[in-house]
Amino acid sequence: MQIRLTVLAPRSGQTPARACDVLVTAPPGTALATVASNLAAAVSGPDGSLGSGAVVLFAGRERLDAQRCALGEPPLVDGAVLSLQVPGEDEAADDAVPAQLHVVAGPDAGGVHLLHGGRIRIGRSADADVPLDDPDVSRLHCTVTVSADGLVSVADLGSTNGTLLDGTEVRDRPVRLKPGALLRLGESTLRLTSGARTPTLTTAPDGEGHLRVSGTAGAAAADGGSAEEYGSGHGYAPAAAGPGPAPHEEPDDRHTYGSGEGGWADTRRQSPSERSPRLPDDGTPRRGGIGAWARRLAGNKGEPVHEATPDETGAAELPFPAGASPATPWGSAAESVWPDPAAVLLTALGPGPRLWERDIAHPEALVVRLGTTDRAELPAVPVTVGLREAGSLGLAGPRTRLAGLARSAVAQLAALHSPADLEIVLISTDRARSADERRREWAWLGWLPHLRPMHGQDCRLLLAYDREQAVARTTELVRRLDDGPLGPGWASLDRGTVAEAAGQYAGPYTVVIIDGDPGSAVLRENTARLAAAGAAAGIHLICLAETPAATPTSPVAATYEAACHASIAFRECGAVAMLSGDVATALRLLRTADGRAAGRGTVAAVDAVSAHWAE
Repeated sequence: MQIRLTVLAPRSGQTPARACDVLVTAPPGTALATVASNLAAAVSGPDGSLGSGAVVLFAGRERLDAQRCALGEPPLVDGAVLSLQVPGEDEAADDAVPAQLHVVAGPDAGGVHLLHGGRIRIGRSADADVPLDDPDVSRLHCTVTVSADGLVSVADLGSTNGTLLDGTEVRDRPVRLKPGALLRLGESTLRLTSGARTPTLTTAPDGEGHLRVSGTAGAAAADGGSAEEYGSGHGYAPAAAGPGPAPHEEPDDRHTYGSGEGGWADTRRQSPSERSPRLPDDGTPRRGGIGAWARRLAGNKGEPVHEATPDETGAAELPFPAGASPATPWGSAAESVWPDPAAVLLTALGPGPRLWERDIAHPEALVVRLGTTDRAELPAVPVTVGLREAGSLGLAGPRTRLAGLARSAVAQLAALHSPADLEIVLISTDRARSADERRREWAWLGWLPHLRPMHGQDCRLLLAYDREQAVARTTELVRRLDDGPLGPGWASLDRGTVAEAAGQYAGPYTVVIIDGDPGSAVLRENTARLAAAGAAAGIHLICLAETPAATPTSPVAATYEAACHASIAFRECGAVAMLSGDVATALRLLRTADGRAAGRGTVAAVDAVSAHWAE
């Protein structure tokens, strides 16, 4: 049995707790005492000293009996977070609250805030109760107030770009904020929801260090060892054997999340949508349910709300524009089909009812959201792209926003598709960035069961950070095409023949992330061939190219050519999304034909998620 445990060393003064992911190999049922000293040594480092005292480990605030607690049984399952010598953070219970505020779209989407009451400030400042990493949001932009009876109101704080509630401007007088209503701040969109608990799926230990999930569309198919795994006793998070022992990346005190909605599809079907949590305020790496991840907010309940009407909350009813209705649920059908990043995160952490809901026959299989756009009658309509139709997808733009957009797309695929139906491969060998930087950026992928080799690949995880592993992974994929319906001559066939074969392919699927220039001439050629024809064998590439954002002085056509120069496979992608604008918070989604961008495409506000959100 192999499980990965995250061990936190005690804090030292103002220094954050050091964290280390440790890969443990032991028979199921092994007593914790057998490996306790090794866990302590891994996190303490070569200069660490615990003295001669006994090693004490905690799961949350629970002290673990080293003799009675067994590896492979909760809480000592894959993904568990243990604290060395001192109790960990007290994990809040998933109690009901009057309301929740979800950041459903924008460059810092995915956050969920539990509103207990009082006055909550939203803005770009680190001092805000709800900080948003959105350049178009003022430092202190607006306030949301929850009254004693649970009613919610919102008021603008004199922001530069204003606050919109369902399309109508909010001024300094508070107005009622109802569940389902949308707040627009800069490029970010927030939705108020009820504080009711989200239903979760049943999990049970499998005796091998993992938790098996039942009740998902992919659960039965995934029964052969590929079921989702979750760790940390009370909470849950996707987990897979990791590369430990290795130091955890340094915590970041920003709270950056992203959501994605993608391209040129229309709403077709409705199913329950989910909600999603955010990271602990102190940045400590921790995995848990909504109580551990969502930020609980209780403002100064003694502060008065500006009176505008006789309403007890002091909130005026905001007049809606002609033709609009406050009773109309924002994008309810679209949200049900293409969940926002907050919903995706809650689905993974719950685990929520939508976990792995898309099997290979699902009409929305391999469809991802990339952003949102406003239509005449509906705000924040999802912009989606289907990999089965596009073949491969290219994403281009400045590194920070590009990485957030890519994380959002991959997270959607992992949360909504079972590892029995979807395999994920990463090739990140671009020497323009250091190996350590590349590993840090993609470290979260190591927790996903979708990256475990299920087809006899000679590796522990389908991650390639060096050219040797990249050659091995691409060779395996090329061989799969050689053995497919098109035979060894697949690379020379026309696009029509490839599209016909792709239409007949019935799964399972493989999504390959190509991050930048793969390096050698052989790798460049093979990845380009896979981008063009891989769909015939269910292989779809997401190609990332770091470029400047498209602007009036650097138009989309120039950005497209720059992306093709940075990644040869980019030109073979059937759809491309290129970040644009002065601060790269917009994107343009385009189809391509014969190696050129076709048409004007769809302009959308980008949705991106942070590394902490993904972790």
